[in-house]
Amino acid sequence: MINFQTPTTITSYVHRIGRCARIGVGGETQPGTSISFLHSTHDKKMAVTLVKNLMLSGQTVPPDLETLAQSHFSYNQVKTPNKNM
Repeated sequence: MINFQTPTTITSYVHRIGRCARIGVGGETQPGTSISFLHSTHDKKMAVTLVKNLMLSGQTVPPDLETLAQSHFSYNQVKTPNKNM
């Protein structure tokens, strides 16, 4: 699945890409791939949220995503994630 317009909330984002993981033929679940295009001006806040969630789940943060997140004023809060956020 390709997201040309990123959802505005992390809940919507996870829901949308989660569909990709459940795509299957005949009711069988098969792995899928989701690609999201983030706008360098409009999606900075979502980039910060994605970085935070990737870090909390132990996933690798793509360098381009981290660079975009770093350009948002709230990025410093991500470097020491609090699981209670």
